[in-house]
Amino acid sequence: MAETSTMWHYTDAAGLLGILGSNPEQRDPSVVGPQSCQPSFRATAVQYLNDSRELIHGLEIIKNEVLLKRAAELDAIDYQPHERHEIANAPAKAKFLRALCETIEQVENRTYEHHIHCYITSFSKNPDALSQWRGYCGGLDGFIIGIDRDKIPETPETQVREVSYSDSLPTSSVVTDNVNDWLNWRLSSTHAPETTSGMLNQCVRELSASATQLKHQGFEEEAEWRVIHLGYRQGASYRNRGAQLIPYATWSVPADAVVGVRVGPGPNQQENYLAAKGALYSFGYAEVAEKLTKSPTPFR
Repeated sequence: MAETSTMWHYTDAAGLLGILGSNPEQRDPSVVGPQSCQPSFRATAVQYLNDSRELIHGLEIIKNEVLLKRAAELDAIDYQPHERHEIANAPAKAKFLRALCETIEQVENRTYEHHIHCYITSFSKNPDALSQWRGYCGGLDGFIIGIDRDKIPETPETQVREVSYSDSLPTSSVVTDNVNDWLNWRLSSTHAPETTSGMLNQCVRELSASATQLKHQGFEEEAEWRVIHLGYRQGASYRNRGAQLIPYATWSVPADAVVGVRVGPGPNQQENYLAAKGALYSFGYAEVAEKLTKSPTPFR
C-alpha cells in the first residue's frame, strides 16, 4: 500500500472528516453523486506542539553549534592595517549573532514574548505504528491518511522536510546545509543585520523552520516527515486543546495527492471501515475508497 513517496498522517475520526471533507466545491443541487473536496490540514504553532521541548532541542543545537561558533570566529578576526578585509564589519556581525543567541535563550527559558509564526503538520513513513495509533488517534479507532509528498506544492512559506533524530547537527544533511546557507545569506551584506526586535524575531522564525527538523533520538521510531508552514500570507487561527488555546495555520493539497486511507485498530474497526468507505465516496475520493484497508495490528 505504501510507496516511497507516501507519508501518513495519524488522526481520529474528527480529523479524518475535517481534512478530507474540507472545501467542498459548489455544485448544482439537482446533481446526484459525490461532491469534490480539496484536502486541508491544520499546522500547529511550534511553541504549542505536544512536546514543548521539540523546538528548544533544535534551537539549542543551532545556537551552540552554528551561531556561537561563527560569532567566536568573527570575534577572533584582527585585520592588520595592510591586510585586506575579507569580512566587513566582523565585530558588528558577531554582536548580532550573540543578540540572536540571547533571543533564542528567551525561547528556551519560556520568557520569549512573541508568537513564532512557524507551524507544523506531522506525518510518518510508517503506515502501521502502534505507538502512533496510541499517541495521535485517541488510543484506538483512529485513521491514517496517505499523502504523496511529491504533490505538495513547495513555496517560500511551505516546506516538506524529513526529521533528523540527533543531538547534534548531522555532518551532511538538508537541515545542516539550510542553516549554513541561511547564516551566510544573513551575513553576506557589508553591514551587519540590525539587532532590532523585529529583525531578531524574524530570524527566530526562519531558524525555527530548521530547528523543527531536529528531534531527540528517542523519537526515532516515529520516522517523521513534517510540512513546515511559515504563515507569511495569513494570520493564525485558534482552536482549543482542552483548556489550552492553540494557534494554527491551514494548508491544502490537490485531491489527487491523497493516495490511501487505513482504518486503525480498535473495537469498532469494521464499523469504521464501512463508514469511512462511504465518507470517502461522498467526498469524491472514489479511488481511495476502493483501496481502503484495515490495520492488521491486533486490538487488545
